[in-house]
Amino acid sequence: MAVSAALVGTGREVAAEPVSSLAGPTPAPTQVVLKLKWRHQFQFAGYYAAEARGFYRAAGLEVRIVEGAPSRSTIASVLAGEADFGISDAELLLARMAGRGVVVCAAIFQHSPYVLLTRRDRGLTTPQHLAGRRVMLAGEQSEAQLLAMFAREGLSLEQITVVPHSWSLDDLIDGRVDAVSAYATEQPYRMRQRGVEAATISARDYGIDFYGDMLFVAEALARQRPELVTAFVRASLEGWRYAMAYPEEIAALILTLDGVRARGVTTTDLLEEARAMRTLVLPDLVEVGHVNPGRLDRMAQTLAEVGLFHGQYSLSGFVFDPSPAIDAHWRRRLMWAAGLTGLALTLALVWVGQLRRTVRARTADLEHEVAHRRETERQLRASEERLRLAVEYMPVMLCAFDEARRTVFWNAACERVTGYTAEEVFSVRDLATLVLPDPAQRERWLSAWQARGPDFDGWEFEILAKDGSRRTLLWSQLTSRIHVPGWAYWGIGVDVTEIRRAREEQSRLERQLQQGQKLESLGVLAGGIAHDFNNLLTSVLGYADLALGELEADAAARADVEQVVTSARRAAELTRQLLAYSGRGQFVVEPIDVSTLVRDIAQLLALSIPKHCRLVFDLASDAVVVEGDATQLRQVVMNLIINAAEAIGDESGTITISSGAAEVGTASSARHGLHDDLPDGRYGFVRVADTGHGMTDEVKQRIFDPFFTTKFTGRGLGLAAALGIVRGHHGALRVESEPGRGSAFTLLLPALAAPARRADDPATLDEAWRGHGLAMVVDDEASVRALACRMLQRLGFDTCTAADGREALELIDERAGEVSLVLLDMTMPVMDGETTYAELRRRHPRLPVIMSSGYSEQDVLGRHPLRGLAGFVQKPYHFRELRTVVAESVRPDADAAATGPAATGTSKSARRS
Repeated sequence: MAVSAALVGTGREVAAEPVSSLAGPTPAPTQVVLKLKWRHQFQFAGYYAAEARGFYRAAGLEVRIVEGAPSRSTIASVLAGEADFGISDAELLLARMAGRGVVVCAAIFQHSPYVLLTRRDRGLTTPQHLAGRRVMLAGEQSEAQLLAMFAREGLSLEQITVVPHSWSLDDLIDGRVDAVSAYATEQPYRMRQRGVEAATISARDYGIDFYGDMLFVAEALARQRPELVTAFVRASLEGWRYAMAYPEEIAALILTLDGVRARGVTTTDLLEEARAMRTLVLPDLVEVGHVNPGRLDRMAQTLAEVGLFHGQYSLSGFVFDPSPAIDAHWRRRLMWAAGLTGLALTLALVWVGQLRRTVRARTADLEHEVAHRRETERQLRASEERLRLAVEYMPVMLCAFDEARRTVFWNAACERVTGYTAEEVFSVRDLATLVLPDPAQRERWLSAWQARGPDFDGWEFEILAKDGSRRTLLWSQLTSRIHVPGWAYWGIGVDVTEIRRAREEQSRLERQLQQGQKLESLGVLAGGIAHDFNNLLTSVLGYADLALGELEADAAARADVEQVVTSARRAAELTRQLLAYSGRGQFVVEPIDVSTLVRDIAQLLALSIPKHCRLVFDLASDAVVVEGDATQLRQVVMNLIINAAEAIGDESGTITISSGAAEVGTASSARHGLHDDLPDGRYGFVRVADTGHGMTDEVKQRIFDPFFTTKFTGRGLGLAAALGIVRGHHGALRVESEPGRGSAFTLLLPALAAPARRADDPATLDEAWRGHGLAMVVDDEASVRALACRMLQRLGFDTCTAADGREALELIDERAGEVSLVLLDMTMPVMDGETTYAELRRRHPRLPVIMSSGYSEQDVLGRHPLRGLAGFVQKPYHFRELRTVVAESVRPDADAAATGPAATGTSKSARRS
């Protein structure tokens, strides 16, 4: 449907003057200007429909519809002659009370759509919550009813910070203001579109129930051209009835108006606005445009009571009366008739006066009684009205039902919590079908309700609100305690949804705190065990390494000693894992061949699983190199294999371990249970498949949850820890499983382009290097001191020892010219390594110091007081590692003798990460 060119923007580009400014005979059709109070949207749908459907043309009118703007009120435009008709709100009533010549013709909204909008997550749901907050108001556009609400609730403007309206929801969403005046039919929907849930503070909930979008005209035009005003109003209301009946057609029409699509408005937006408007326009219950003069009187009284108007006022003639005026000829005739009638009545009254004096005495008592009864009735009506308002607008939900369980009372708090209006609730036979749509849940609720009897307190249950959110109510029934005629059942309730969420959140945080404390205690214990165990492993690994150096290549004991060294290194890797768990260790990153990773633990695997589980290896022959911490990754593979053995149970079964390279790309995106999306590329994989019982979908969804297990309790972090390690290596775990068909876990890690040489490759070590001079070993463990001395002596050094930092300083001061190297332990009693090193630098700044610790190199060298160390060696260490660090620390090309370690500021030790 094409829209008439009479619908224009805010400019004056169409050459049409308001009717009030025309002189001489009125042309046909008569030109009329209607000034909207805002931009084109469904809020003004009736006027567009009247123009497009020809209702205005049928009334002999040519109507130009002009958009409004906040910078110019419609009242000012109409009174200035810029427009003939306008649309306004409670401000129109204030203008009339102030004596301005405006006349209301129709009220489109029976309930004003103006509300204060807040973010629901801020918890600002009442006017009192806005004390001390920044509130954005729209001036004459909506301020009257909101200020009336503030005044009625005892909130003065001095208690809030009023901010001029920017007409942008960004200020509210981004937190620059705490509340904004808005239209309930549009802005809450706009906020939901942007992912922010809105809360509204409506003046209606606090007894301020005003009309909205009142169509008005200048009083002068209403008197001079009543037939024009009547024609315009009738055509406009006919357009409104059409628009509310066919919203889709009018929405399509609005999208053709200038600037609408440019603002990003869609058909869905307009239909959502139309849906929200129906609960405020009430076209199915009230004639569109209906105006009740008595309600306008109450609105005026409210404005005066809350202090928004002072002085005397009169609303006489405020509502447009289409009755034609009586001309002067008939007025004179009526005046003569009235005079004669008055004369006759005067004569009759003289006679009646005589009669009245006779009966006056007899009726005096009766009049007194009637006056008393009227006063009593007036007081009763006032009391009932106060009680009705108190019940209707109290913050507690109150609803009542008749014998057939039909709802007969539904207050504003019920509407606010559930989202259903009284009209919607009264129109259904059973309220439960709305708030409990699931039949099974509704049946359980009804049984529980009936079992509680006519009276009960504090029943907590859950309902489904109109917007789809779940609300928790705390309900009490008062049927027999307070009998109300016509109410077979009734009760009161409180929305405790947020309280319940707060309780659940508090419980969750308490569980997290307890779990964190438990893990912290385990971490402290793990760190202490790792430190002491490292000292023991240093002796085992060191002496075994020395023994291996003394054995010939074909010695019978060489294989046994090599196994001791291998086992000690595995134990050392486990201690580093304990340190990482305690928060004091880091990944030791190095190139790793995935097949070698599995082969290194093959013997340990054979000892770790039951005999009825058969291991099958299918490892790639070509090197597939990834980068990571070998200890951590071995632990992941061990975890997967042990889980596979336990999945097989007591029956015989097979565990297949395969490795190789795989391409991950878009074509392989349909994965089974892949817990992380991976970038496209080449990946090394280790796959562990078993012939066990398999897993259900429910178990697969939870297997990576911390402390989840299908076995006995107390198993620790399990797959959750494994997944954490894999993610730390930028990889992923894929799980495939079906009940009765076994399970397969695939570890995927980014593959390197080409193999790299390990930092401790024997080919990179200088086997022929020898040192000289006196080396001091400072350690609180006697076994470690003895081992270090043996190794340093093999390198060509003379050695001396100290059990703590204080003893070391005394010996160095005595033999300052002799000591050429210090091997210093980090953790010692009396004086620890950090304090000792600081004192050594102060006294002997050129003396090379190598720090030894069970903690990682990053943890030690990252400390500010330890900068300038000549080297670092991590416990437990073997002979080659110590030789490399010592050689890098004291060799001549390091210029240690000339400048000392303090000058270099860096370590040239064998790096481990």
